[in-house]
Order: sequence, then C-alpha cells, then structure tokens
Amino acid sequence: MHTTRHPHRGFTLIELLVVIAIIAILVALLLPAVQQAREAARRAQCKNNLKQIGLAIHNYTDVHGTLPIGSNKYGQGKYVVDRGYMGWCIGILPFLDQAPLYNRYYLDNDASAGVNEPVRTAIVTTYLCPSDTNTKLKVYPETGTPGDRYFSTSTYRGVAGRTNGTNLKYWDNSDHFLNIPSNLRGPLNSIGKGQFSSTATPYGPTRIRDITDGMSNTLLVGEGSVRANIRRATFWAHTYDSYALGGITVGHATPSFGTDYDDCKAVATNLSLSDEPCKRYFNSAHTGGVQFLMCDGSVTFVSVNMDREVLGGLATIGGNETAGL
Repeated sequence: MHTTRHPHRGFTLIELLVVIAIIAILVALLLPAVQQAREAARRAQCKNNLKQIGLAIHNYTDVHGTLPIGSNKYGQGKYVVDRGYMGWCIGILPFLDQAPLYNRYYLDNDASAGVNEPVRTAIVTTYLCPSDTNTKLKVYPETGTPGDRYFSTSTYRGVAGRTNGTNLKYWDNSDHFLNIPSNLRGPLNSIGKGQFSSTATPYGPTRIRDITDGMSNTLLVGEGSVRANIRRATFWAHTYDSYALGGITVGHATPSFGTDYDDCKAVATNLSLSDEPCKRYFNSAHTGGVQFLMCDGSVTFVSVNMDREVLGGLATIGGNETAGL
C-alpha cells in the first residue's frame, strides 16, 4: 500500500512580512498608551512630592512661627535670627526625614562654601520630579558661585512673588526691595540686608497672617525644569537669587512661564529685551502646564495658557487678588 505524504507547508515570505507589519502596527498603537500611562504615574509621583514638601513647610512653620526663608545670601542678622545662610529647601530638610543631612550644613557659611559641599551635592529624592530628566546631576551654576563649586540639580522652586515687566526687580534678591511694591511679595521671598542702607525696607520670613489673599489662592512652590541649558537648572541648595526661587513677570514679552529657559532667552535676544524674567522661570516636563503647591497644602495643575495677570496675582500674598484655580 502506498501512502501519500503531504509536505509540511511553511510561511511564505509575504505571509511573514504581513505578520511583522501587523505586529508593528499593534506596537505603534499600544506604545503611546503605555507612554501615557507611565507619564501619568510620574506626574502622580511629582504631585506627591509637592504634597510632602507642603507638609514639611507647614511643620516648619509650626516650629519657627514663619514660613521658611526663601533665600538668604547675606547670613545671620536681625531678620534671620539663628537661621543663617540658607534657602527654603535647606530649612525644611529635618521635616523631610533628612535631619542628618541638615545637621551637616554649616549655617555660618553660605551654600557654596567648601564645608557645605556634602549638602549642596546631595540628592534628595523628594526634590526630584520623575518626569524631569535633568535631575541627579552635579553642575556648577552659571552665576552666583565660583566655577568649581558644584550643586545637585533638582525640580522645585519657591514662589518669590510677582514683578512688572517695566521694573524687573525681583523678590529673590533683597537688594531690589526698595524698588518693589510690597503688595507684589510672594510667600518665599529672599530676606537680608536690603540695599545695605539704614533706609532699606527689611523683610523677614513670611508669617501665615501675612497671606491675606488666602492660603488656597496663593502659589507656594512650583516646578522648575530645564531641557537644554543645565547650568540654568534649579539647584535646591543654592542660596543665590533665582536658582531655588522663581517669580511671575507680568507685562513682559518673554515667555517665562511654561517655556524652557533657552527658548525664553532666544525670544528675549530676538526682541532685544532683558532675559531676567527667563531666569525666574516656572516650567515642567509635563505637557500643557506646571504643577504648583498652594499655601494650603493642595496641589494644582496650572495651564501654560493661563492669563498672566491672574497668574501674577496668585504669586502674591497680599495684593487682594482672590482668583482661584
């Protein structure tokens, strides 16, 4: 008896190509969904970081009677009794389970001093948004410190206040205090010696009762990410002007909110304008806006399309603006 053998039939080249094409299409369809899910998780972690920072700031306030010092490059004095050269991120370390790191900080030296290198180069994960790809780096900032003094990059910067585009005087620099209306002050402004004059207006750390616009109507801490110029990143331990503080500039053509520093500076250069607003940026790696911690401890997402006048009002503690988000 003869049996008929049927040869095993394999895939033709065309069939293989069709299968590969189908798989590629499925991957292309699924990949954005996977990326969106991952970004949603990163954004949620970023939001949680801000909530932890808010809790630490409130605990600090309970102990010291004021909000943390925004920044202080002039050291101890009658406006900062026993709290030395420090910014807000250093001040709240004990309330973020970072007391050992805080205890290594020498208060009678500024952050760029050699003795404070172990602190300024430390990585504090609560200060890092997972979507921000330029964190965990040790970089020497563009200004405000010798070129060989490295700082650890971070994400979050305090809200120093608002300035007007025709003035360009900022609350992160106490030398400007004589030239800024007091109702434009933010919750985490700089403090210090003013313009080294007996007539200079001193400002100490903000008290809760100073926030007359309402805790839920006042921005406290926001995201500050850079994409390209890493020397203009946020540095959590920096006590010089704008590196750990930001501000809202109203009435100026530079896009200093929700825009990368280099892009903002390019606009300023093209228009022959000052890039000072660009240095006080708030920007995030999230699409469409920036996450902010409010003074009441809540966290909100602020669209890049928000009216700048309203945003400027939210950055002040006492301008009688009560527009909520």
